[in-house]
Amino acid sequence: MCCVCAQCRLPAGGGGCIAYALSKLRVFPNAKKAIAALDRASEKVLAARRVSEPDHQELKVGTKSLTWCPEAIQMALQASRFNFTRVKLKDETQDSLEDFLQEGTFLDERILVEGTLAQRYLRQGTLHVNDPEDVHNGPLDPVWCHSVAVTGAKLFDLYNPRGIHKSHLTQENKPYFLLIKKVFRITPFGEVRE
Repeated sequence: MCCVCAQCRLPAGGGGCIAYALSKLRVFPNAKKAIAALDRASEKVLAARRVSEPDHQELKVGTKSLTWCPEAIQMALQASRFNFTRVKLKDETQDSLEDFLQEGTFLDERILVEGTLAQRYLRQGTLHVNDPEDVHNGPLDPVWCHSVAVTGAKLFDLYNPRGIHKSHLTQENKPYFLLIKKVFRITPFGEVRE
């Protein structure tokens, strides 16, 4: 799992969800190429940071093939000729995300949603409950930070490769996320969306 917000700048969790989501959003042809691009960008960010701070820890930039800092993600997307713009939601609630998804998600829209995965969530259409021994320290737990792609009317991630309806992000009784941290709109260079 990987996060692009300031609260969880340090990489955590299992890793790779951003690369997978970016491939589902057609930024990269597949997750393997997304990982390679993100790793290259991460190396450039680390080199730049070490100019002013020679002892800058590699972990603060990412973990090869698993996690990447926001700057590396931005750099990789720009190198692929995509803009990465944060969407301002009213607040971090499911309702605020639902309003946004209802208002302006078109079939060709590319949305990256980051949040804290719930203890119970849908995996390939069935409710998945994590092992009760898995420690879940609430909405700000960086280990449960997760990113998903939303395009058209579907949510895609490693657990739902065929996609599930985007309404699962905002269901009151079984939400996918405990907390929505950030939402990003990804657009090709030259394309402007409000």
